[in-house]
Amino acid sequence: MCPMRCGSLNPTKMVLDGSCRGFGNNDGVLECDKDMDNDANVPKGPYEDNCGGCTYDEKTHMLACKKCKAVNKKYIASSLEVEEGCVIDLNAAGQLVCRDNEAKTSDIKDTMTDDNAQKKEL
Repeated sequence: MCPMRCGSLNPTKMVLDGSCRGFGNNDGVLECDKDMDNDANVPKGPYEDNCGGCTYDEKTHMLACKKCKAVNKKYIASSLEVEEGCVIDLNAAGQLVCRDNEAKTSDIKDTMTDDNAQKKEL
């Protein structure tokens, strides 16, 4: 059932053929949400399962997505300058992130913790 603008609910069906990544409601009619289609040249990564409407500028290395799903199931627009070797993923807020950069930040924190532990032992 999809709600119509007038407030009535309309029974609706759609044949799933695998070509539609997202769905929308057009005045009580279920239809394919074209905003979920990504350009062919977007970098591969886990984010593709939860983002749609993504474009990639090969000159600036900028990835921009119209809709990325956050943990709260709301969609936001997000963009990221993609660095070489970056594994593109989403954080809980639905923002595009480079997993490799997060790992480097985590490594720095671990190193700092190890240094502090060594100082305490002296």
